[in-house]
Amino acid sequence: MSDKPKDCWETPPDFWAWIARNFDPGVDICATKQNAKCALYSPFDSNNWPWRTFNCVELSNGVIWCNPGYSDLRPWVRRAIEAAHDGYTVLLLTHDNWNAEWFRLAYAHASEVYLLIPRIHFLPAPGVEASTPRNNNMLFVLRPEGACAMYKMRPIDWTRENIHVPGPRGCTEEVFP
Repeated sequence: MSDKPKDCWETPPDFWAWIARNFDPGVDICATKQNAKCALYSPFDSNNWPWRTFNCVELSNGVIWCNPGYSDLRPWVRRAIEAAHDGYTVLLLTHDNWNAEWFRLAYAHASEVYLLIPRIHFLPAPGVEASTPRNNNMLFVLRPEGACAMYKMRPIDWTRENIHVPGPRGCTEEVFP
């Protein structure tokens, strides 16, 4: 578990409903018992990301949800890339720090990148004061088939739109209408 309370904000139910409807993750790799979004979950620890212990057979479809704390995203991005190379689809929720090394790395390996509109209002951890989001949010989708430059970035209003082609797909398919 992170020792930084500000890293433990919970994904809000309305945004989670959108994620579940569009991707149906089978495991929450960055959760506590109180805020886990999937029946299978793992504690918040970027140094010990045990996706290999969650065999693809156990997952509904090999999709991993990861909403890490934003204080240090580098190890989370590296783990997401490793998991995608191991055959998983990883949904990595971050903020939009375009100049950060981790952002360029995630972008280079993502199959799809969504600029999420409007900003997500996370639920604060116990003892942390609620605040208004300062940054926009990005959803990086890292798939086993790798990056696809043809369909790289799309702004999406998650309160009104669904992703129109559900499930795993390759770069040759039209992803966005």
